[in-house]
Amino acid sequence: MKWDETEAREMLRKGASYSRIARFFGSTTTTVHCWLDPAYAAQCRERVNATRRNKSKEQRKKTPHQVWKPSWQDVEARLAAIPADTRNLTQRICGDPIPGDPRRHWRPA
Repeated sequence: MKWDETEAREMLRKGASYSRIARFFGSTTTTVHCWLDPAYAAQCRERVNATRRNKSKEQRKKTPHQVWKPSWQDVEARLAAIPADTRNLTQRICGDPIPGDPRRHWRPA
């Protein structure tokens, strides 16, 4: 049903709950509560604005220059430590580890 503030206020005056009014108009309880109670609406807006302010502060802390990027020397050194891949096609497809790979210290041989 289309929203009618007079009818909603009349229902509230007669003792209907916000959830019952919300069901009647096909809306949510919070929305109806905000429409009918300006103090509650102001409280909800303040909560939302506070959340937005906190999120924007967190986003300002995360700047791209704080991301760690390895130097080319580090990358080349790490790549040089990986032995040549001597596995056959089946071993590669099945995901067998490279023999002698120092990165597999956590997995038994």
